[in-house]
This record gives sequence, structure tokens and C-alpha cells, in this order.
Amino acid sequence: MEAFDMELTKRLIEKYLKSSKKEKSEIISKYCELTKVKRATAVKRFERYKKRYLFQERDTQKNSKKRRGPKKKYESVHEVILWKCWGLSGCVCAEKLHPMLEVYIEELKKNNRFSLYELSKTEEAKKVSLGTLKRMVNRFPKVSTKKHKGNAFIYQKVPISANFGRYAFEEVGYVEVDFVEHNGGSSAGPFAVTAVYTDLYSQWISRAAGLGKNQRSVEKMDLLAHTKLPVDVLHYHPDNDKTILKVLFEKVKGNNEVKLSRSRPYKKNDNAHVEQ
Repeated sequence: MEAFDMELTKRLIEKYLKSSKKEKSEIISKYCELTKVKRATAVKRFERYKKRYLFQERDTQKNSKKRRGPKKKYESVHEVILWKCWGLSGCVCAEKLHPMLEVYIEELKKNNRFSLYELSKTEEAKKVSLGTLKRMVNRFPKVSTKKHKGNAFIYQKVPISANFGRYAFEEVGYVEVDFVEHNGGSSAGPFAVTAVYTDLYSQWISRAAGLGKNQRSVEKMDLLAHTKLPVDVLHYHPDNDKTILKVLFEKVKGNNEVKLSRSRPYKKNDNAHVEQ
């Protein structure tokens, strides 16, 4: 019987709200006759449903209103494109990412990472403002809070290249660099290190051994490895080891004919040839 009372109240509430005072009294009287409840109980029920009805109507009107302000310029596909650029950059802040957007987009296009998207979308993503990029970066899922330790200057000066392997089909002189530690998993105390320089085009491998990974030891291994390279180096591509980057950065500084780039953090496939 209670379910019948509630259903009847829902059906009569709209008519009740639009009626005059006299008509409302008649509706209450008829309701009491059908449900066998007291008049005070009937009035309370209608007042309660009146609040619910008005709230639902106001909420519906709010949702039906058109969004005010300028039309949204960037869609979810633009955010995906910029998210991939952000990942390629090593998840840097928007201020550092913004001036390099065009470089990262072109790098990813060469690697066929945007083959599913329209060309116009990638071009539009290049023109995103710094303010909009900041808002997007704040929404990106944070993959890691780990930061580079030590001298961050070297990481800002050496750009990232995710598709360095493409030079394997161009000419000699594009060299991947890796220093392999022989320490059994512990960096405590002195341990042996092998410097490996691999030319992508010729697949020529030059190795040099040393003790420890300090700057002086790395410089000696670098000199020794170069005596075994039969080609002139045009481009170095190591991982993110700070000591190696610093030695190679000093070597190419002021020399416009030799370039230096680095792989993405925690992405060994960026240095696939030397890692083999």
C-alpha cells in the first residue's frame, strides 16, 4: 500500500505545483480519500516531493544550457600527441617542453609514432600555447618521480634522440656509446669497465678497458677506443650516464661538425646496436 501511495504522489506532484490554492486543497482531499492517510501526512508528502521535483527540474535546466565561452580548440587527439612528446622529453616541465615541441613531433613522425593521426592534427599540436600546454601536462599521468642526480646542466644541453638507429642506413660516422660495468651488481670499490663504441653503418665495434667510471678513467678509455675506430665520428649517442655525457660534451663543444645526443631514460632500445 505504501508503494501505491508514493507512486500516486509522484504522478500528482506536477499538477499540484501548477494548481491554485483551492485546486491544491481539492487534490489533497482526493489523495487522502484514495490513500486513507491523514491530511497533515498528505501535505508533508507533497511538500517533500515538491523539493525533489524542483531540484531535478533545476538540474535538468542546468545541464541543458550550452557551454559558455570560446569553442574548445584542442581535442583529446592533440593531448595524446603532446603526451607522447612529453614522454620522449623525459617528462620535463611544460616550460622546457614548449620550445622543443616541433623537434619532438618531427622525431616521433620519423619513427612512425603518429601514423594513425591526421597530419593536420600534428601540425596544430605544434602551435599550442605555453599556458594550454601547462594545463595539459598537469593532467598527464605521472610515470616516475625519479630525477637525475648531480649536475642537471649536462642533461639540459644534450638533446634526446629516440630514433638514432635510422642512421644505420645512411653513412659511417654515427656511433652509439656504452660503458659496461663488470662489478657483479655492486658499485662499491674499484671495478673493471669496458667502453664500447659501435658504428651503425659498418657495424664496426671498438672496445677499451679501464678501472672505475670516474672522469679520468672515462677520458682514457675514450681516447683508446678512438684509436681503434677506422672512421671519423659525426655523431655520438650514449645513454644518460653523467660522466660519459660530460666527457663527450667537452669533446664536441665548439665543433660544429660533430654532434651529440642521448637516449631516453630507462629506454635501452634507443641504443639497440651497442646494447647487443
